Amino acid sequence: MARVKDAEATLTLNLEKFIQFKILKDNKPLAGAKVTIMDKGLSPKTITKETDSEGVARFNIFDFILVYGIQVTLIGIPQPWLILAYQPESPYGAWKDEVRLQWGKQQLYTLKHYTEVPTFYMKFTLKDIIGRDLFASVIAAIEQFMLGWAGFKVTKVKGQGTNSLTIYFQPPFTESSPISVVGFAAIPAWQIALILLLVGIVFLVVLKWTFGEEAKLIPWIILIAVASPIAIAAISLISEERERGKGA
Repeated sequence: MARVKDAEATLTLNLEKFIQFKILKDNKPLAGAKVTIMDKGLSPKTITKETDSEGVARFNIFDFILVYGIQVTLIGIPQPWLILAYQPESPYGAWKDEVRLQWGKQQLYTLKHYTEVPTFYMKFTLKDIIGRDLFASVIAAIEQFMLGWAGFKVTKVKGQGTNSLTIYFQPPFTESSPISVVGFAAIPAWQIALILLLVGIVFLVVLKWTFGEEAKLIPWIILIAVASPIAIAAISLISEERERGKGA
């Protein structure tokens, strides 16, 4: 325990406070994995740690104080966070958005094996204000430029002119890691590209942002090919049962 003085009060801090993450790969603890915690503010900050031999990355209270100041010990850490975990130079990674952290708790993440470059997205929810449509277009234009500058490929933009703007993008491709997995979260350029630090008005326009991965749809032709034999077999069985019922 330690006591910290400021101009208004004397605080008693529990220096043993921590949050930890256990990272699994192929259902086994993974040493040397990176875990990045990113806050969901309009000027996001990150903290990154590496897992030990037990696959555990521990973030203590000092890690948070260095980034967020002493206030983190007063108000705790209730805000939602974006968590990204990955094995460097490999196609293994995992992420989760809107995470609530608690002191003394452990979270478990199993890394996913990516076989091709995925498409991620950032969704900006805008406040209902006058000129929102114009700001949506401005944000989309600058965000595309910033992502391109940071080395990402913007694949599409949806919702321009509405209060729900979504920008889809792909991280850089490398032979050793098809996506650089989610390790790009630790790249300062990406953090700059993520939120429009160059546009001061963004604080008045953006209500919140979320991060996600575009889900792939199963092609209808494959679905039909798989479902047809099952459907035919089911119809045949039903017909047989009906015939038996008539003969009973």
